[in-house]
Amino acid sequence: IVPGARHSWRRLFDSTLYTIKSPQFIYNPHHRILTQRQQIIRLLATLRPDIIEVDCVYFLGRWALASMGTRRIPLVGFYHTHLPSFYARPLMQRFGNAIAQTVETWAWHYVTYCMKPLDRVLVASNDIYERLLANADKKVEQVPLGVNLELFRPQATRRAAESLPCPPVILYVGRLSQEKDLLVLCEAFQRLLQQGAAYHLRIVGDGPLRAYIER
Repeated sequence: IVPGARHSWRRLFDSTLYTIKSPQFIYNPHHRILTQRQQIIRLLATLRPDIIEVDCVYFLGRWALASMGTRRIPLVGFYHTHLPSFYARPLMQRFGNAIAQTVETWAWHYVTYCMKPLDRVLVASNDIYERLLANADKKVEQVPLGVNLELFRPQATRRAAESLPCPPVILYVGRLSQEKDLLVLCEAFQRLLQQGAAYHLRIVGDGPLRAYIER
């Protein structure tokens, strides 16, 4: 169940993709937010899943819990975006550290509130895993994002390139958006170049910052 520009559903391989018409996020028109609480609750109640996974920095966990009625099934959240830093960092640059710390504290309260109905919280990053353990009273588990070695086997290419002099390569693969801290990456790369270091930066992905990154 995902947000989109219009209501729809379609088969996607062995799954069914339900799109709920949702408004655009005020700070990022490329994002939409699920706001149709009753529609989502009714849909989940009709589908009667055996396990539910939600984005755990929003109210979806509470809506999923409401859809269960007397049933009790595993309710799992995946921690995608670290809101305390996402909101506090820009404020620190504009208004100073005191305001940023206050916003970060309230962001932690909000995240904890959203996580409360969840049985388990999954996170990919070790850094965020440690932060959640210290600040969120939930069962948190780290699940590293792996690489399918049957599909991605760069050994042959690497062996061919090892005979040629090549500077170290910094690789980013992901969405080109503000919360990924790409501006920090670009600034760090510029500093390396200014210091005379020989590095190559490779960026793979798409998103609202693409035009900025290309410039």
